[in-house]
Amino acid sequence: MSIEKTILKARGLAKQGASSEARALYMSVLDKFPKNKRALEGIKALPDAGGAPDASALMIRTLFNYYNSGRMKELVLATDAAVKVYPDHTVLLRLRAAGQAALGQAKDAIATYNTIIALNPTDADAFGNLGNIQKTLGQDEAARQSFSRVLELRPGDATALNNIGNIHVDRGELDEAQRCFEAALKTAPDYGPALNNLGNVLKIKGDTEQAAKVLSAAVAQNEATAEAYWNLACAQKFDAGAPEIGRMEDMLRQSRLTDRERMLLGFSLGKAHDDSGNTKRAFEYLSTANSFQKALLAYRVEDDIDRLASQMAIFAETAIPFDSVVSETQSAAPTPVFIVGMPRSGTSLIEQMLSAHSEIHGGGELPHLDDALSPLDWQSDVEFLAAGMQIRENYLAHLEAIRGRAAYVTDKLPLNFRWIGAIFALFPQAKIIHVVRDARATCWSNFKHYYSGNGNGFAYNLDDVVAYYLAYSKLMQHWEQVFGGRIFRLDYDQLTADPEPSMRDLLRYLELDWQDVCLAPEQNRRAVYTSSATQVRRRIYQNSSQDWERFADFVGPAFDPLP
Repeated sequence: MSIEKTILKARGLAKQGASSEARALYMSVLDKFPKNKRALEGIKALPDAGGAPDASALMIRTLFNYYNSGRMKELVLATDAAVKVYPDHTVLLRLRAAGQAALGQAKDAIATYNTIIALNPTDADAFGNLGNIQKTLGQDEAARQSFSRVLELRPGDATALNNIGNIHVDRGELDEAQRCFEAALKTAPDYGPALNNLGNVLKIKGDTEQAAKVLSAAVAQNEATAEAYWNLACAQKFDAGAPEIGRMEDMLRQSRLTDRERMLLGFSLGKAHDDSGNTKRAFEYLSTANSFQKALLAYRVEDDIDRLASQMAIFAETAIPFDSVVSETQSAAPTPVFIVGMPRSGTSLIEQMLSAHSEIHGGGELPHLDDALSPLDWQSDVEFLAAGMQIRENYLAHLEAIRGRAAYVTDKLPLNFRWIGAIFALFPQAKIIHVVRDARATCWSNFKHYYSGNGNGFAYNLDDVVAYYLAYSKLMQHWEQVFGGRIFRLDYDQLTADPEPSMRDLLRYLELDWQDVCLAPEQNRRAVYTSSATQVRRRIYQNSSQDWERFADFVGPAFDPLP
């Protein structure tokens, strides 16, 4: 039916007193042409257009159909038109905000939720949804206030407590986060998200046994998520008959799963079958999971290889004077200690051992330097030199804020190996520890591991991880030629075989006195946020680099190019 005929029919229905049917036809016009004046005027002329807004059931049903079927663009267009007629209709406004949020229109969604709150300042759901969107924008304090308002309106609300707990986790306030998750579980003992988050906090804090119990309770819920299974897989080993394995495989057969959920279940099942000794099934699940994740990231290893090669060109031996950013060190500033190398090479263990020393604060994987350097135009050194002092000041200010009384702060982001030229230009006093491990063990460990961030796309394909490893090795050879003894090369396998000589050499490089506690990482109770949180709390152990050999037949010739 044409627009003209639709409007004429709507007018006829309105004259007959069929207001709901007329409104539905007008709305069908506004769905496609939100600014159609005749449709807008027709709706306003309907007898129930004034007073308390009462959108027709058909219209609401249509909008919910858009929402439930994922047609968010149509939903937003339709609700944009509808709220012009019914500006105070909270159902329409909620649907509009949900559509805006789903489309990534976060600022628009915030404005819509603020409209709902202005209409009803006691609408706890609106405050909760507002807080969720504020958090996605990084507005943590505003989000915390919104969630706190939910608690004022609904004391003990488990979702709000869980959300505030997540903000505390992001801030590194683990004790406060734990209290929030435990409070949420007092209100709702079976609340899966709080169980999952509490388990993660306990794992980070080093209470692995209790973390496994809590995460087991999380996956025992009817609505257990794929993420909860992955978190459990990171916290415990599975026996061959573990009931979780069957439940994960049943869940994986469900058609409603997203690719991300299938990926997480694949990594979880790969870990579970690896634990129980079924290497064939483990490899099958890991291969499928890696394929999903590489596709989700749309990753191309060639792009990373080009970026690594560009650093060799920019920071060739005579490309820029390495003291040109800063001419002298600031004696009061903490000394940054960068622990670099391929991911899964043992950097977490090294930081755990070093941070036991009284003069060293373990900073973990700090994103600050990578975030500042990655966007720069590396085709010339001009932008780097212009931005350098501000990057240096911001980074040292963060180290100062977290170091306590320590003179040294570690930054254990492994991929900082890309920026060694920039690091020595920005921080002449910096210490750099390059951790190396058996190449095949390193590549296999990357392939079997899921990273929550997006920075390790090379890990999700055997050929990619080998190509990346070779490019990393080439860049590190370049840095060692340029900077010589300023970089300390630490062999992980040698360290685990005989820890004391390696640690003594490392502390001499750092110009620090020997402390026996550096040989007991299992006694170090610091929070560990990385995926190695469980391993680094064990006594130093050997032979982990031989684990990949159990999968050698499945790997085939993929590792042949490795040294």
